[in-house]
Amino acid sequence: MTTILRRLIGALLLLVGLAVLVFGGWFARALGTDGAATFTTRPPAGLPVVIDASTNARTDIPLTITATAADDVPITISVARPSDAQALLGTSRYARVTGIDVREWHLLTEHTGTTDPIAPANADLWRSQQSSSGTATIEGDLENAPETMIITTAPDQRLTSLEMTWTNPAWFYQALSLIFAGVLLALVGLALVLRRTPRAAAPEAAPATQDQPEPTGTEVAR
Repeated sequence: MTTILRRLIGALLLLVGLAVLVFGGWFARALGTDGAATFTTRPPAGLPVVIDASTNARTDIPLTITATAADDVPITISVARPSDAQALLGTSRYARVTGIDVREWHLLTEHTGTTDPIAPANADLWRSQQSSSGTATIEGDLENAPETMIITTAPDQRLTSLEMTWTNPAWFYQALSLIFAGVLLALVGLALVLRRTPRAAAPEAAPATQDQPEPTGTEVAR
């Protein structure tokens, strides 16, 4: 392998290793030792927030949903079958969680509907309903999936944040594996870049030979 080619390969391994190292470190720092991936959004004021099965049942990893408002603001989380929830929502205006943005750790939402927002009350259509002030939390229930969750506050109040947290301890160790792999690649690449080509050994000098004396006249006569 020529010196230039070796150094090019080393530089490439070094760059890839550093990229993997940074990526793994970023994930490990964000996930923590619990492996908790938390995505957040700030819902609009005055609109119910809808989380349907396309988001809350997209994986079998444990999910915790937390809605937060001012300490004295009541928050209600109502859970129903998707068809019942859609019939209740109809054409009313609401915010719907549609997915996640891993780069920003952000929940993606969309606004839909044209008529006044609904205010869920006690009704037979709810599988469960809970209310609390300041903070409300609910666990994703895959056994009863699919489900639609509707999170509401008083019309003149708003949620300060909505969080969805998926927890898988294996994610943290996978991030550590990326860090280790990145360090290893970077070290190999650095070694290839800094390695010196051994100098060629100088050719050994031929041993000196002694000149034979020319024969004398007497020796020739013999």
